[in-house]
Amino acid sequence: MTAIEVKSLAKSFGSTQALRGTSFSVPAGSVTGFLGPNGAGKTTTLRILAGLARADAGEVRVAGIDVRQRPDKVRHHIGYLPQQPAFYDWMTGEEFLRLAGELFGMRGRALAQRVSAVIEQVGLQKAARRPVAGYSGGMRQRLGVAQALINRPEVLLLDEPAASLDPLGRRDLLNLIRTLAGEAAVMFSTHILADADQICDHFVMIHDGRVVLQASRQELSQYSNPAIAFAVEEQDFDPAPLLGSQPWAGSWQRDGEVWLIHPRDLVHAQAELPRLLLAHGLTLRHFSLRTPSLEDVFFRVVNEQ
Repeated sequence: MTAIEVKSLAKSFGSTQALRGTSFSVPAGSVTGFLGPNGAGKTTTLRILAGLARADAGEVRVAGIDVRQRPDKVRHHIGYLPQQPAFYDWMTGEEFLRLAGELFGMRGRALAQRVSAVIEQVGLQKAARRPVAGYSGGMRQRLGVAQALINRPEVLLLDEPAASLDPLGRRDLLNLIRTLAGEAAVMFSTHILADADQICDHFVMIHDGRVVLQASRQELSQYSNPAIAFAVEEQDFDPAPLLGSQPWAGSWQRDGEVWLIHPRDLVHAQAELPRLLLAHGLTLRHFSLRTPSLEDVFFRVVNEQ
């Protein structure tokens, strides 16, 4: 089942094309990382999905609803946390969530129970009756997630939720997002690919307004073939004459103090490379396997396209 379906989405601001025929889908119940550098089109896409901006062209369906035709209806099926959420600092966290619930038509005991439930879900019980002005950055983001959950959404859209947090705050927020899997389809944007790598089971990568890859974690494995990292003592070492004639060598590149080989045949490369280096009088000082990170996969896909 699909929670979000986007086809040929286009959006321009004057002469700037923010989205260029963007297409992707998000499975129901998944935690999907919407990945790309700043300026790639992530925030524009999320605002269109939330019905806060209108696309120039393309089809957008969220929770089965055509967003272009019924933006008013789709808002009752989503939760949205903008990149820079705003709060009434003089309110307590509990009061702010009551206001958010009332905007969705909730009243009385049902509202009180829901506010209490989301406060517990995001771990703000001790701070719920304190003014938001005294909240830390991490607490404010938790409050933002709580208001996005208040209406029990089918789809949760989070725009760079952890970008401004310190390491502890980022860890806590990512753990919170992980717990939401299954409760709603979560789509969160980030330019910090390591964050998505920790908690996502689905990935959509965007660059310059175009989706360059969408894949499940399992499908991503085809881009994750290990590389061999090695270094020798000799500073003037050039691998080209040595590796150019080897059928197992594939391609290679310099990465700081080590060389990386992306072999055609990993088993033979592991066995033959140390022998080859030693046979040519070179002193091997580092030899290991390196599994590509999500960032490595992103740059590889962008370069290929």
